[in-house]
Amino acid sequence: MARGGECDPGVICVPDWAVGSSAQGCGAPNQCLEPIDCTAQGDSDAICVFSNHCLCSEGFVCEGMAVGGECDPGDGCAPAP
Repeated sequence: MARGGECDPGVICVPDWAVGSSAQGCGAPNQCLEPIDCTAQGDSDAICVFSNHCLCSEGFVCEGMAVGGECDPGDGCAPAP
């Protein structure tokens, strides 16, 4: 990062407040969460909501649940049965 917290030209950087907010690393450490990969079981359209839980796309459900939609923190998205 360049001085003042701005990225250098052509460099992608993630601000501290966004850590844990990607679908591949959902779970912000500042919320005492261990990041998980919402997409690990094939849901490439899953997203991370509020940096603490996954939102599954059509055809996928939350791990440990038989429903789709928004998961509990720590649960990823799995193919629907």
